[in-house]
Amino acid sequence: MGMYNLMLGIGLGWTVCADPSIGRQLAIFFGIWLLVAALAALQIRVVKAFYTQGILGLLLLATAISFRSVI
Repeated sequence: MGMYNLMLGIGLGWTVCADPSIGRQLAIFFGIWLLVAALAALQIRVVKAFYTQGILGLLLLATAISFRSVI
């Protein structure tokens, strides 16, 4: 679990600091990753992780979608 969180943290940091030409694709990738993790958390009945990861995933995807309309 520690390596998963480390990789996710590095990926989200990379998304924020990335060049705008690839930032959107990274945001979509990590947003989907978070939603899949939220579904896994729900399946093993870790409700707090489900809501935390699900909300973060949805926010990341919404941000990625809104950047497309700006560019």
